[in-house]
Amino acid sequence: MANPSSSGTDRRELKRLVQQFAELDPTRRLVGALASGRQRAAGGLWGASAGLLFAAIDAQLEHPTLILCADRDDADSLADDIETFAGVAPAVLSEQLRTVDDEVEPQSHGERLRLLHEFAAGNTRIVLAPIAALLQPVPRPRALRRNTLPLVTGATIDPGELLQRATKAGLRKVPVVLGPGEISQRGDVIDVYPLGS
Repeated sequence: MANPSSSGTDRRELKRLVQQFAELDPTRRLVGALASGRQRAAGGLWGASAGLLFAAIDAQLEHPTLILCADRDDADSLADDIETFAGVAPAVLSEQLRTVDDEVEPQSHGERLRLLHEFAAGNTRIVLAPIAALLQPVPRPRALRRNTLPLVTGATIDPGELLQRATKAGLRKVPVVLGPGEISQRGDVIDVYPLGS
Protein backbone atom coordinates (compact mmCIF):
# COMPACT_ATOMS: atom_id res chain seq x y z
CA MET A 1 0.00 0.00 0.00
CA ALA A 2 1.47 3.34 -0.99
CA ASN A 3 1.76 5.94 1.74
CA PRO A 4 -0.74 8.76 1.39
CA SER A 5 0.44 12.31 1.01
CA SER A 6 1.71 13.83 4.21
CA SER A 7 -1.05 16.42 4.45
CA GLY A 8 -2.55 16.92 7.89
CA THR A 9 -6.01 16.01 6.61
CA ASP A 10 -4.87 12.60 5.31
CA ARG A 11 -3.05 11.88 8.59
CA ARG A 12 -6.15 12.83 10.63
CA GLU A 13 -8.39 10.65 8.46
CA LEU A 14 -6.07 7.68 8.85
CA LYS A 15 -5.87 8.25 12.61
CA ARG A 16 -9.67 8.29 12.79
CA LEU A 17 -9.82 5.06 10.75
CA VAL A 18 -7.37 3.39 13.15
CA GLN A 19 -9.48 4.56 16.13
CA GLN A 20 -12.69 3.22 14.55
CA PHE A 21 -11.00 -0.11 13.82
CA ALA A 22 -9.74 -0.23 17.42
CA GLU A 23 -13.31 0.18 18.69
CA LEU A 24 -14.58 -2.92 16.87
CA ASP A 25 -15.45 -5.71 19.30
CA PRO A 26 -12.99 -8.30 17.82
CA THR A 27 -10.17 -5.75 17.96
CA ARG A 28 -11.00 -4.79 21.57
CA ARG A 29 -11.01 -8.46 22.62
CA LEU A 30 -7.69 -9.05 20.88
CA VAL A 31 -6.07 -5.99 22.47
CA GLY A 32 -7.45 -6.98 25.88
CA ALA A 33 -5.93 -10.45 25.60
CA LEU A 34 -2.56 -9.08 24.46
CA ALA A 35 -2.55 -6.43 27.20
CA SER A 36 -2.97 -9.15 29.82
CA GLY A 37 0.01 -11.05 28.42
CA ARG A 38 -1.87 -13.77 26.54
CA GLN A 39 -0.91 -14.81 23.03
CA ARG A 40 -3.52 -14.63 20.31
CA ALA A 41 -3.84 -15.39 16.59
CA ALA A 42 -5.90 -13.27 14.24
CA GLY A 43 -7.12 -14.57 10.90
CA GLY A 44 -9.29 -13.50 8.01
CA LEU A 45 -7.23 -10.40 7.35
CA TRP A 46 -6.68 -9.42 3.73
CA GLY A 47 -4.94 -6.64 1.89
CA ALA A 48 -3.74 -3.87 4.14
CA SER A 49 -6.11 -4.80 6.98
CA ALA A 50 -3.28 -6.56 8.87
CA GLY A 51 -1.34 -3.27 8.90
CA LEU A 52 -4.47 -1.48 10.10
CA LEU A 53 -4.94 -4.04 12.89
CA PHE A 54 -1.35 -3.73 14.09
CA ALA A 55 -1.59 0.08 14.03
CA ALA A 56 -4.74 -0.18 16.18
CA ILE A 57 -3.00 -2.58 18.57
CA ASP A 58 0.08 -0.35 18.83
CA ALA A 59 -2.05 2.71 19.56
CA GLN A 60 -3.52 0.95 22.62
CA LEU A 61 -0.73 -1.16 24.07
CA GLU A 62 1.94 0.19 26.39
CA HIS A 63 4.61 -2.33 25.41
CA PRO A 64 6.55 -3.30 22.30
CA THR A 65 5.10 -5.80 19.83
CA LEU A 66 6.94 -8.55 17.98
CA ILE A 67 5.23 -9.71 14.79
CA LEU A 68 6.31 -12.96 13.14
CA CYS A 69 6.31 -12.96 9.31
CA ALA A 70 6.88 -15.75 6.80
CA ASP A 71 9.82 -14.07 5.08
CA ARG A 72 11.54 -10.75 4.45
CA ASP A 73 9.22 -9.81 1.56
CA ASP A 74 6.14 -10.28 3.78
CA ALA A 75 7.82 -8.30 6.57
CA ASP A 76 8.68 -5.40 4.25
CA SER A 77 5.16 -5.32 2.80
CA LEU A 78 3.56 -5.38 6.26
CA ALA A 79 5.99 -2.69 7.45
CA ASP A 80 4.81 -0.40 4.63
CA ASP A 81 1.16 -0.97 5.59
CA ILE A 82 1.78 -0.38 9.30
CA GLU A 83 3.68 2.82 8.51
CA THR A 84 0.76 4.02 6.42
CA PHE A 85 -1.73 3.60 9.27
CA ALA A 86 0.46 4.22 12.33
CA GLY A 87 2.55 7.04 10.86
CA VAL A 88 5.73 5.37 12.16
CA ALA A 89 7.85 2.81 10.36
CA PRO A 90 8.27 -0.43 12.28
CA ALA A 91 11.68 -2.09 12.38
CA VAL A 92 12.41 -5.30 10.47
CA LEU A 93 14.84 -7.77 12.04
CA SER A 94 17.30 -8.79 9.34
CA GLU A 95 18.60 -12.28 8.92
CA GLN A 96 22.24 -12.56 9.93
CA LEU A 97 24.14 -13.55 6.83
CA ARG A 98 27.33 -15.57 6.55
CA THR A 99 30.34 -15.13 4.28
CA VAL A 100 31.64 -17.82 1.93
CA ASP A 101 34.09 -18.72 4.74
CA ASP A 102 31.05 -19.30 7.03
CA GLU A 103 31.88 -16.27 9.15
CA VAL A 104 29.27 -13.77 10.30
CA GLU A 105 28.84 -11.06 7.67
CA PRO A 106 29.52 -7.77 9.53
CA GLN A 107 26.91 -5.59 7.79
CA SER A 108 23.96 -7.86 8.61
CA HIS A 109 25.33 -8.46 12.11
CA GLY A 110 25.59 -4.71 12.65
CA GLU A 111 22.03 -4.10 11.44
CA ARG A 112 20.72 -6.73 13.87
CA LEU A 113 22.71 -5.23 16.78
CA ARG A 114 21.50 -1.70 15.99
CA LEU A 115 17.87 -2.86 15.96
CA LEU A 116 18.32 -4.83 19.18
CA HIS A 117 19.83 -1.77 20.90
CA GLU A 118 16.89 0.35 19.76
CA PHE A 119 14.38 -2.29 20.88
CA ALA A 120 16.06 -2.77 24.29
CA ALA A 121 16.08 1.01 24.82
CA GLY A 122 12.36 1.22 24.07
CA ASN A 123 12.89 3.33 20.95
CA THR A 124 11.25 0.77 18.65
CA ARG A 125 7.68 -0.26 19.44
CA ILE A 126 6.97 -2.67 16.58
CA VAL A 127 9.47 -5.22 15.31
CA LEU A 128 8.69 -7.47 12.37
CA ALA A 129 10.70 -10.68 12.30
CA PRO A 130 10.89 -13.08 9.37
CA ILE A 131 11.02 -16.68 10.63
CA ALA A 132 14.62 -17.18 9.45
CA ALA A 133 15.78 -14.07 11.34
CA LEU A 134 13.90 -15.00 14.50
CA LEU A 135 15.43 -18.47 14.59
CA GLN A 136 18.93 -17.02 14.82
CA PRO A 137 20.25 -16.30 18.32
CA VAL A 138 20.44 -12.76 19.63
CA PRO A 139 22.14 -11.45 22.75
CA ARG A 140 20.04 -10.72 25.83
CA PRO A 141 19.39 -7.00 26.55
CA ARG A 142 21.68 -7.16 29.59
CA ALA A 143 24.51 -8.58 27.47
CA LEU A 144 23.97 -5.82 24.89
CA ARG A 145 24.27 -3.13 27.55
CA ARG A 146 27.29 -4.79 29.19
CA ASN A 147 29.15 -5.17 25.89
CA THR A 148 28.44 -1.71 24.53
CA LEU A 149 31.22 0.84 24.76
CA PRO A 150 30.03 4.37 24.01
CA LEU A 151 32.72 6.48 22.38
CA VAL A 152 32.39 10.19 23.08
CA THR A 153 34.35 12.97 21.39
CA GLY A 154 37.04 14.24 23.72
CA ALA A 155 36.85 11.28 26.11
CA THR A 156 39.96 9.34 27.05
CA ILE A 157 40.05 5.55 26.76
CA ASP A 158 42.87 3.08 27.07
CA PRO A 159 43.78 1.90 23.52
CA GLY A 160 44.52 -1.62 24.72
CA GLU A 161 41.12 -1.86 26.42
CA LEU A 162 39.41 -0.56 23.28
CA LEU A 163 41.17 -3.12 21.07
CA GLN A 164 40.46 -5.95 23.51
CA ARG A 165 36.76 -5.10 23.91
CA ALA A 166 36.32 -4.57 20.17
CA THR A 167 37.83 -7.93 19.20
CA LYS A 168 35.91 -9.67 22.00
CA ALA A 169 32.72 -8.12 20.57
CA GLY A 170 33.49 -9.57 17.14
CA LEU A 171 35.30 -6.79 15.31
CA ARG A 172 38.15 -7.97 13.08
CA LYS A 173 41.57 -6.44 13.54
CA VAL A 174 42.80 -5.43 10.08
CA PRO A 175 45.68 -3.33 8.69
CA VAL A 176 43.26 -0.78 7.12
CA VAL A 177 39.61 -0.32 8.09
CA LEU A 178 37.36 -0.57 5.04
CA GLY A 179 33.97 -1.76 6.30
CA PRO A 180 31.68 -2.49 9.23
CA GLY A 181 33.07 -4.68 11.96
CA GLU A 182 36.72 -3.73 11.50
CA ILE A 183 39.28 -2.10 13.78
CA SER A 184 42.86 -1.02 13.09
CA GLN A 185 45.67 0.51 15.09
CA ARG A 186 48.20 2.81 13.42
CA GLY A 187 50.54 3.98 16.16
CA ASP A 188 48.46 6.11 18.54
CA VAL A 189 45.49 6.19 16.14
CA ILE A 190 42.73 3.59 16.30
CA ASP A 191 40.27 3.42 13.41
CA VAL A 192 36.93 1.75 14.16
CA TYR A 193 34.08 0.95 11.82
CA PRO A 194 31.42 -0.25 14.30
CA LEU A 195 29.21 -3.24 13.58
CA GLY A 196 26.11 -1.10 14.03
CA SER A 197 27.07 1.47 11.36
